[in-house]
Amino acid sequence: MVDIGPKSDRDKKVQEIMNETRKKISHIPDVKLNLVPRMAFGRGTGRDISLILKSDDLNQLGYVSKVISEKMAENPGFTDINNSMVNGNPEVRILLDRKKMEYYGVKVNDLTLSVSYQILGGAPIKIKTANEEVDVSLRLGEEFRNSPEKVQELRIKSKDGGVVKLKDIATFEIGEGAYGIDKEDKITMVTIDANTTNGLDLVTGQKYIKEILDEVGLPKQ
Repeated sequence: MVDIGPKSDRDKKVQEIMNETRKKISHIPDVKLNLVPRMAFGRGTGRDISLILKSDDLNQLGYVSKVISEKMAENPGFTDINNSMVNGNPEVRILLDRKKMEYYGVKVNDLTLSVSYQILGGAPIKIKTANEEVDVSLRLGEEFRNSPEKVQELRIKSKDGGVVKLKDIATFEIGEGAYGIDKEDKITMVTIDANTTNGLDLVTGQKYIKEILDEVGLPKQ
């Protein structure tokens, strides 16, 4: 939250200050700009343009929305582009090696439960004290749960009673998870919104997006 003072005390408009701010911080690595004027809070996303896509196919929706976002980014008239499905929190993805799992005798279900219990904790057990009954759930300490390197060292039981490290049967990659999956009338919905800059007016911006949609060729569902 940045207080730029009342209009009477400055010689620049809010949009001018936002544009100058973008130029000064856009070079910082891994920064995603999301500049919204305070007056916009409480009424939708607060951005100039908002596009809503719906589909029963989550994978298809993710692919189409990503293509549209990337094509919008090619136009210097759009800024602060946000895709509710793409621009999410970082996540660690565990990619299983089926051949190695078969070799070591590890089943997918057993691996999933083991990792889940160690990181999230299993179903709570009840411990009775003199005065109350307490739910207790066991899991790894925070230093192990929040470190991808240490998660790779998790030990998984094999069918012969032995153990194998997770890193020996899976690879890890850092990716970006979905920001959130919204639904309307039980249909998955993705929102792409952006601000306009560099003299791009809303009519021209909407026309450009229409051209993108025609080029992408939206599926019927």
